[in-house]
Amino acid sequence: MKTTILTVTILSALLGCRPAQSPSARIRTGTIDDCMKSEDAFLTIRGGSDYSRAPLIFPYHLTDVAGTIDLSAGKEIVAENVLSVGLTNRVIVGSAGPHQAFGKTMPAQWFVVDVSSRKLQAMSMEAEFVDALRTRGIDPACLLPSREVVDSFMKKGTDRFRDRR
Repeated sequence: MKTTILTVTILSALLGCRPAQSPSARIRTGTIDDCMKSEDAFLTIRGGSDYSRAPLIFPYHLTDVAGTIDLSAGKEIVAENVLSVGLTNRVIVGSAGPHQAFGKTMPAQWFVVDVSSRKLQAMSMEAEFVDALRTRGIDPACLLPSREVVDSFMKKGTDRFRDRR
């Protein structure tokens, strides 16, 4: 048995055979700085050793560190504990659950980010959020669960917003 294993190992080395790579071995990873170097990097780097992410529209992306998903612009956090997100016509919309900030519990919020002007509009009432969407001609049904967006990109490389940029 030892002779067979040794023979197979030697033959594999001589013939240039390599063990099959698992799908996760092909995942492109890097730091947030690496993600921001180019559009290709932004759209393809799935995360690093301590975080996962999903691109929305440069420089905005969802980042998951320690189980909480945030909306970030590069390294700057725009909204914490993002529960749902949508992207249409260079506008990012979403909802964020309660979270801790500076020792205080922050309430749930809804947000609209105009990517072109980089303006953030935060609302504390869902009805106000729905009105803001209607004013912009955005269907509230465009929102997807942020966990689903990040997991889909991390596990399958699926960019849920590719056709909405």
